[in-house]
Amino acid sequence: ATGRLARQDGGDASADYQRARQDAEAGGFFAGDAAGVGDEAFCTGRSDTGSFGILVRAGGDLAYVSLLDAAALEDGALQTNENGVVVSPETCAQAGAVALAMLR
Repeated sequence: ATGRLARQDGGDASADYQRARQDAEAGGFFAGDAAGVGDEAFCTGRSDTGSFGILVRAGGDLAYVSLLDAAALEDGALQTNENGVVVSPETCAQAGAVALAMLR
């Protein structure tokens, strides 16, 4: 997999997380909550480039990881959620592991 990583240390991480979640919901790329990852986390659906991501808040920090995972695209592991968003639970889990490592 290849991808993009971003981390925000400090600021108002809780408000920034909520704003990003609302933007994801309004923009049609909210793929669902990711339980057990940080204090709060949600996955993002497939982007125009075919990547999937996760935004994780842990305490006062945020991490966003977006991965382009060719294996997930090839093995038929993609799903469509109730809102019609194409999701990859496998890629979201991988991105979540990377995000948690970034937040340590």
